[in-house]
Amino acid sequence: MRRHLGTLALSTVLALVAGLTAACGEAEGDPRDTTVAGTPSPTQETVDPLDADGVESVEVKLVRGADVGGTVTEEAVPVTEEADLDAFLEQFDPAFAERLRSRVGQLVLGESQGVLAQVVTVGCASPTSATLRNNDIQVEVPKATEECRAPVTTVALAVA
Repeated sequence: MRRHLGTLALSTVLALVAGLTAACGEAEGDPRDTTVAGTPSPTQETVDPLDADGVESVEVKLVRGADVGGTVTEEAVPVTEEADLDAFLEQFDPAFAERLRSRVGQLVLGESQGVLAQVVTVGCASPTSATLRNNDIQVEVPKATEECRAPVTTVALAVA
């Protein structure tokens, strides 16, 4: 009887440890991937046409990359002209810079519109939403819940 109780207790402890380890495990997939299964992609996010102040909002796309460089700035910069885009992309890893160049090229612009870009975060937590107000892309960043293995750079692209 004593031997069975010891085995049962050990089995329970091992099951708890296995469950906790699984909960803390590394996320599957490429850390540079911007989509999460079962949730809308922040890279596809379109904000409400009018925000709480009645100011017209614009489409903002969020592009993320792990350990790709970049410096957070207070204001978005225009990147519609090739020279401006090249200057903005110099701060990033070459592969991420090309991915951003491709995303900028995919944006549909109206006759008098341009593209604004801003590094909005570098760290463990990534924004869940973004809004363009004047030349500042404002984001909401949830508190980081996991240990960070590499900083994630989030760049916001807005058509305005």
